[in-house]
Amino acid sequence: MAESILQAVRLPPKDALAYFRQKENVSTDHWTDLWHEGHARGFMVAGAASQDLLKDLRTGVDKIMSQGMTMQEWRKEFPQIADRYGWQYNGSPGWRADIIYDTNMTTALSAGRYRRMVTPEALELYPFWRYTHHACLHPRPQHVAWDGLILPADDPWWQTHFPPNGWRCHCTVEVVSRAKLKRMGWEVSEAPPIETRPWINPRNGTVHQVPVGIDPGFAYNPGRAWKTNEDIRSGRAQSRFVAEDAGPTRAPNRQPIAPETTGVRPSVVPEAAPHVQVPEPAQHRPLSEPEQRHTDIKGMLDILHSPDGTRELPVGTVPAGVQAALGAKSDRALFSTVTARKQLKNHADLTDDDYRLLPEILSDPAVIAHSRALHVLLFRRLGKLYRAVVKVTQDGQHIYVQSFHVTTVTEARRAMKGRDVVKGTLADLEEDGDAPAGPHSNPA
Repeated sequence: MAESILQAVRLPPKDALAYFRQKENVSTDHWTDLWHEGHARGFMVAGAASQDLLKDLRTGVDKIMSQGMTMQEWRKEFPQIADRYGWQYNGSPGWRADIIYDTNMTTALSAGRYRRMVTPEALELYPFWRYTHHACLHPRPQHVAWDGLILPADDPWWQTHFPPNGWRCHCTVEVVSRAKLKRMGWEVSEAPPIETRPWINPRNGTVHQVPVGIDPGFAYNPGRAWKTNEDIRSGRAQSRFVAEDAGPTRAPNRQPIAPETTGVRPSVVPEAAPHVQVPEPAQHRPLSEPEQRHTDIKGMLDILHSPDGTRELPVGTVPAGVQAALGAKSDRALFSTVTARKQLKNHADLTDDDYRLLPEILSDPAVIAHSRALHVLLFRRLGKLYRAVVKVTQDGQHIYVQSFHVTTVTEARRAMKGRDVVKGTLADLEEDGDAPAGPHSNPA
């Protein structure tokens, strides 16, 4: 029972999608036109007043969340949507596309996670919650100070401080059982006093008291607001989605710039299982200095442990044969949160030690074979037999890791059947005692 609830708390994508898709499109002129809990029922993009424009923007975000569209593809599609409607927006296309996606994704994941965390079964087994801040380029000091704070799940502090707590905030909340509390030597704290600062709404001059450490507009709990809305729809509560949730409609001269904070969007993960140490066979070699410069193993593991948000980073370089087969303009391979979510769903058997071998498999595969358009299959044996799939974007600018898992010679033979092999043969993958691996998927 406990394991199944922990898996549920990790948030299947359907919960984030359910939150996102239940919203109603709301025309606005300014980012403050929808305020706090209003976002739990309304989808808005600051300055997007046309319902058709909103519909297309929303469809784009939905495709990233549900179909795995890469951020590069969304960044190309966003200005095309804007041009279609002659929409003049603030900020650069890339920055604006990222903000639209990141804000919608982080709040949707937060709401879905909260929904799972407050079920009676989850609260019985995991009565405490732990605030978690993860490494990023520009950490907010207050969020760092909250890192590790453990409070009862029903503490009122979570009503305003359940992440995200600002633009590009990727903090999260971890569920904690009594057993883990004791095992880790943790203690339940008292909620910190909520200090506030005055903030003047640039739209109407209203002065809001905003909690210190939280950006204006983020001092609410998306999941709690969603639950309240569901209660309203079912008749269990009275509606409060009224004028106080929206501001006036006069557009300002300039949209406030969101803080340039980046980082990994964490998610609640189960208690760690022991990692299987992968033996380093004779053919294992250290990465060269150029390869190391384009490899962020720690960042990749952070994304896998916390696969939310919109982050991508380099995890290695591919050899000339792979670059030529893809028609790519760069040899650098990227790993994204989109891939991380698919990996955790389809290949949960992999350990951190498996993923640490990915850069070497990318840089020196034993077998390279064409897959479907824009995709290439890579195989390499490093103790186990691994298979990776890399994809190049339509413009040839970027290579992404699409999938990575343990396989067998039999499955490799099946995957390579009828494919154009660029390098190597099945004999390069053979080894006595080849054993079936865990779950597998069809070629990407």
